[in-house]
Amino acid sequence: MNHLAKVLSTFLPRVERERGSRKASIVAGSLALALAALVGIAPSAAAQDAPQPHGPEGLKRVGPVDDYYGFPYWYEDTSGLKLGICKDTAKCFFGANPLVPLSFPQSVADAQAGNYNWPDEMFYYAAENLEIAPLPLRARVMWHVAIEGAFATGEVMPGQQVVFARLRIRLRSLLPESTYTVRHPYGEEVLETDVDGGVFYTRDLGLAVGDFTGALYGDIGPFLVPTGFNRNSPKGTYLSNGGLTLETVDGSPIQRNFVEYEGPGIGNVFPALRVNGNPNLIRSSVFSMQGQVAEQSGVGIDDAYYSASGNSADSTLATSVSVFAQSAEGQNMIARAQNGSWVPMQESSTPGHYFAQIDLGGANSALPSNLEVRNTSDTPVTSKGKATLPDLVTVHGASYTIGQGGGPSTLAVEVTSTDTSRSRTVDIEFGDFQVTPGTTGGQGDAAINQPVPATYVPPTAVTVRSSAGGVAEFPLQILGAGKTTQTPQTPGPSANAGIDQSVDIRTVITLNANASTGNIVNYMWAPPVAGFEIDAVASQGAQLVGLVTQAGDLTFTLTVLDDAGRASTDTLVVHVTDPNVVHDAITITAARFDVGRQLWDIVGSSNVEWNQRVDLYFALLDASGVMVRDANGNPVKDPNRRIGAAIVGALGVWRYRLPVSVLQPQNVPTGLDTTVIAESVLGGTASIVFRASR
Repeated sequence: MNHLAKVLSTFLPRVERERGSRKASIVAGSLALALAALVGIAPSAAAQDAPQPHGPEGLKRVGPVDDYYGFPYWYEDTSGLKLGICKDTAKCFFGANPLVPLSFPQSVADAQAGNYNWPDEMFYYAAENLEIAPLPLRARVMWHVAIEGAFATGEVMPGQQVVFARLRIRLRSLLPESTYTVRHPYGEEVLETDVDGGVFYTRDLGLAVGDFTGALYGDIGPFLVPTGFNRNSPKGTYLSNGGLTLETVDGSPIQRNFVEYEGPGIGNVFPALRVNGNPNLIRSSVFSMQGQVAEQSGVGIDDAYYSASGNSADSTLATSVSVFAQSAEGQNMIARAQNGSWVPMQESSTPGHYFAQIDLGGANSALPSNLEVRNTSDTPVTSKGKATLPDLVTVHGASYTIGQGGGPSTLAVEVTSTDTSRSRTVDIEFGDFQVTPGTTGGQGDAAINQPVPATYVPPTAVTVRSSAGGVAEFPLQILGAGKTTQTPQTPGPSANAGIDQSVDIRTVITLNANASTGNIVNYMWAPPVAGFEIDAVASQGAQLVGLVTQAGDLTFTLTVLDDAGRASTDTLVVHVTDPNVVHDAITITAARFDVGRQLWDIVGSSNVEWNQRVDLYFALLDASGVMVRDANGNPVKDPNRRIGAAIVGALGVWRYRLPVSVLQPQNVPTGLDTTVIAESVLGGTASIVFRASR
């Protein structure tokens, strides 16, 4: 191993080397948190509250997705610096074989066969502050941030690409069970050391498969860069030399281009880093880092549709294509349809967004069926294509008029298509009710009026699909006031104890059953015998108030009675934790089920070494097959579907590898099972989406 390789082998990977695996924290512990916090949230979603970054600023935007690799071309910070995946194995942590051309598996079969040269993790950006105490002490402090690409499966697999923002802090061999404050360029963390004087803290945000916007809302932003680095450097410029040099930095949004560690005796461990001689405060201002200014800006197609009028039979057919694309600002973008002439695209007032309307004239006897957009500012030129072009469907109105006197209700939808050259079938999705399709007329208009049974409960919106491929969704307006000639039977009561809670021990909790329905005359709570002290004064009617005095799961049962003597029950669980109890941190590196051999193989790690038990379960699914999550968004174990148990070895690694023949039948995965949960006897948990193979 040459000198550079040795340095790189201890740069970013060293964060995980002491115990466990890098993949484990990617696929397991942080996946549930990140999915719960950020899945499906887009930065331009004006109809909902804009997601807020965890740090002071966050990043600005994410670039188009490279069709071949399936990852974005770049991430941009608020200063305008765009960083792409750093692929140089000499200057980045990039685990591909440097002697073989890069290649990405284009199918699951290719990935399973190993037909690729691409790493299972890669970095758009990483910066690390690491200080190691002089020997013979083993103490160290480490702060690390990264915009990292990986795979939800833990291994290279097309369709499983994720990108997340990571903040990681590790402390070692400091004062046990003590509080240390870490002030860093993006904020401040207050951490408790374990019995060995250590901390292993990770926060990953943005782990949603295929949705690359989540990393924008992590701790990072803007990117830290070496002091004096030109943020307008040309494409391909490296931030640094891959960690060979420790450098001072610029870029903290709170003017803190250093990391401070404050806590009992830390200045005695690192005397050279003391701040004004303070034995409890040190400061470090040098970082190793990696990153590369994006080599390509790429191109993405936001929307594209065709318009048509006239008739192909008499050569009066006139067609045009409207295309909306995205890239970096100031790019030379061109587009063409049906392999015709290239048309320049115009950049909109929002930088990085482009538009063109391509006029195909009346000489075409067929509607356009394909589109290509190119960014000729890139070297080599990047492009994006669409094999089919839909029409544009516009919904002008959608209403649901409630029937009178028990009669049928009426659904009315008005639609226009940009294709007026021929009739188009228009399908209406209206919940599970079958709506008779409509047909567009000579102006591309269609009006659907259809009776609906009075007993049908309408959805909130309708979805319209044209036979030419156009799709539109429109909110449903409810009109009229329904009256019935029948006297409905009064429904019985329905108890609702509220949602489960998670609190610390010695917390006063309030349970409220006001969400229960019916003519309720009596609320009855059945608290547990131990672990809950009722406040008799505050506990009146639907409300139950008291102090939790015992850690664990406390189950409360609510029973309601209505004026007809009918009863309904519901339960609520309060998860009580003791913050003074140190739980271990466990991870799952990989989980597979060999269908052919009916064999489980689940591997993980724990920071509590030697001889503790880790139990394995399937995640709990509800009646519709949706995974149940707790109040923090973490998957909930199914206590009736325990897979088995593994014992942690001397190096903190555990493995469960047993055939189904020694398991109960309910522990064989079904078509709905997607997640395995590990739970240690000390309370540590982790989860992973397991992979079935043949």
